[in-house]
Amino acid sequence: MPDVYTVLGQDHAEVKQMLAELENGPTRTGGASTAQLEDRKKLVQQLVIAESKHEAVEEEFFWPVVRDLSGGAELADHGTSQEQAAKLELDRLDKLDPADDEFEALIRGIAKAGRAHIAFEEEKVWPLLRAKLNSSGAENLGMQLLRAKDTAPTRPHPEVPPRPGILKATGPAAAAINGTYLLVVGTNKQLYIAHAGVTGFTSAGGTTTVSPALTSVPGALVGFMRGTTNEAYYHKFLSTTPGWHSMGGTLGSGLAAAALGTTTYTLGLSAGTSVYRDTGTWTTYPPKLSGWVKVAG
Repeated sequence: MPDVYTVLGQDHAEVKQMLAELENGPTRTGGASTAQLEDRKKLVQQLVIAESKHEAVEEEFFWPVVRDLSGGAELADHGTSQEQAAKLELDRLDKLDPADDEFEALIRGIAKAGRAHIAFEEEKVWPLLRAKLNSSGAENLGMQLLRAKDTAPTRPHPEVPPRPGILKATGPAAAAINGTYLLVVGTNKQLYIAHAGVTGFTSAGGTTTVSPALTSVPGALVGFMRGTTNEAYYHKFLSTTPGWHSMGGTLGSGLAAAALGTTTYTLGLSAGTSVYRDTGTWTTYPPKLSGWVKVAG
């Protein structure tokens, strides 16, 4: 069973081979024929597919593991920032013709940055991972990467920021409406939402350090969070009125929420141990909120 270093190492070797062929191959200014330029474009397309798949599975499985290691967060941030920059360059290159003036300059820049990223990963990140991850863990991670490559995107998506790890001590919130949706807090303390099994996580705005809540009313999802000033906020997803809006209160915990029809019930702890509830009626927007009322403790 191939481990993570074997899987990623094979990817790195393939990418370096393609970069070398592109750097040393015939160019328009060097007198390349039309057929040679067409082959050059095909090789670029192969590079774009290989790099897109590689970066996507690393972002999903590899970097979160690195981030959870002691001393790994800074390495993960640097690695994902390199890959985000590569997405931008690959996206530009994919849209160019080998006859375009910018084509060769982009290849040189991508080759230099690609080799630097591979060296960073193999020389800085892998040693930390080897010291912390046993052989069984390395093999399991390798298999995750292999399986994920089968369905990974084949084009870069630079408009999608790299997904951060999940902030420790927070849990995901879930709600059902045409499938299951998840709301999580990233290590950057921002919230992210995903349609489980359909989409990846995308930014939902807002900033918190505790677990959020998510529920559904007819036609929409409603998220709740405690902001960094301990005030509560709501967000109506899948609607034309997005954004986090204050619902007041001074809370000392993450939030929980449930819904019955068009009514939501949001619960949170005070700075002490008392439980407070805010009831919302969603027949109109903005919703009618009851204000925070002590219900226990």
